[in-house]
Amino acid sequence: MNTYKLNNIDLGSFGFIAGKQNESNIALTGCFDMPARIGKTFHSWGDEHSIEPYVSASEIQFGGRSISLNGYIYGSGKTDCQNKAKSLFKQIDGFTDLVPLTCKWGTYQVYVNEPVLGNFLGDHALKISFSFREPIVEMNGVLPVANGASYGIDGISFKELGGVLVSSNGRQFNRAAPKSQTVSVWGKEGYAVTKTETNELNLKIFIDQSGLIDFKNKISSLSALFAAPGMRVFVPERGTPFSFFVKDGFKVTNVFSQANRMTGMLECKITGGNVEALAPLPPIVNAGNDYTLDSAINQILITSASVTPRSGALIVSVLWELAYTEPSGLPLSILNGDTLFPLAKGIDHRGVYHLKLTARDSNGNSSEAFMKIISRDQPINNVFPFTFSYNLL
Repeated sequence: MNTYKLNNIDLGSFGFIAGKQNESNIALTGCFDMPARIGKTFHSWGDEHSIEPYVSASEIQFGGRSISLNGYIYGSGKTDCQNKAKSLFKQIDGFTDLVPLTCKWGTYQVYVNEPVLGNFLGDHALKISFSFREPIVEMNGVLPVANGASYGIDGISFKELGGVLVSSNGRQFNRAAPKSQTVSVWGKEGYAVTKTETNELNLKIFIDQSGLIDFKNKISSLSALFAAPGMRVFVPERGTPFSFFVKDGFKVTNVFSQANRMTGMLECKITGGNVEALAPLPPIVNAGNDYTLDSAINQILITSASVTPRSGALIVSVLWELAYTEPSGLPLSILNGDTLFPLAKGIDHRGVYHLKLTARDSNGNSSEAFMKIISRDQPINNVFPFTFSYNLL
């Protein structure tokens, strides 16, 4: 049985037994939520479309979150239940500062910020609901590492983020609503043609992990990602990339804990913005000089090629591939690494080969460039050492 303590006092000593939240099998809700930002989060300029998001590190602060606990106080009768509840309320009346709410799911520094609601179920059980406020939320999650995913957030797949994208409802493809204007004209209807506001999407991510520790780690990592300075990039499987920031936090509901599995539904509103000056720039990709191979050995060192990340991003994937050839050849692929020594098996006949170098960064942007190789002799051992001047993830 999960024990709940308030200010290190076992609530079970008052006859309390944990219940369940709606559409959940645990007694607590709100404890996995990401808090909303406080202060001004954006500015809407009247003469510009969209909004200017405030996403620099100095502009990002967070408020608290609400936590609810459901359960029952059992007694020998209604009077006994009421007396136990009054004893518990007296303990709460004596609190003068934040106190720890401790349970299996974590420890939270809280105060009681709403009425404690009680309702009798028969003569021996008082259903009771506590509402707490945690004003200072620890946000010490580890930023997830981009894995070069084609779909996801900032080059991170939803599987790596902890689950599955259930839906992304909103107005990504609509023209945003016009900004409001107050116009007064005597004797007739007034009007004003204004710029637009911004679009918002509602993401629903089903978090599915093997247990409590992994579940909490994934939730904390998502909080860290959404709290990081700058804009994020959401790339859906079908649709166009959407640059966004999170100002309202997220909610985690429908939490179910089992022996070897813990799941929950994460819902988050993401807000677009006028980010022309803030939009992450794609990496600069230079495939380098063209080459002519006169020897059957055909070993070349590609030192003139380069891939340069921008906008504070990191390169997460680099790929050489055969774009087209005269005559036809096989695809050429190169794995990631700090220093690469790929075997270019695709270049195995005389002819002209056009190679494409593609790089993707942690913002989800990609760029490409081309290089030409003319092979005048029958290749025997065409190894292409390629050295980067930076580290890949």
